Amino acid sequence: MNQDYASKGINFRGLFPGRLETDSTVAEFGKVYSLPFPLKTDKYEEHRSLNATITPEVFVTNSGGEVFYHGRIDDAYFSVGKRRATVKNHELRNVLDLLLQGEEVTSLHVPAVGCIIEK
Repeated sequence: MNQDYASKGINFRGLFPGRLETDSTVAEFGKVYSLPFPLKTDKYEEHRSLNATITPEVFVTNSGGEVFYHGRIDDAYFSVGKRRATVKNHELRNVLDLLLQGEEVTSLHVPAVGCIIEK
């Protein structure tokens, strides 16, 4: 997705919440999964301001920090560790496409499936 949207002015970045994450473990994760966007540790700061509760959970914001969408990337997982054979709903991609087409998107939320972020 990063490759599809970077040329259209959409910037991706990854936050790793938690006291146990280090810059080196986050960098290693990025290498293992070939993530082409910036990753950083987030010691319960930015993700709290976004009210993130699950990982992975995405937030689509404008440059002023207004949230247009938060939730899952798609419906690949229906429960922790349980993956669908076929992905049918691509919520993140749909929201990004709507925004790029100039459509109004108002604070959509589709619950994410993943691990709870301990507070």
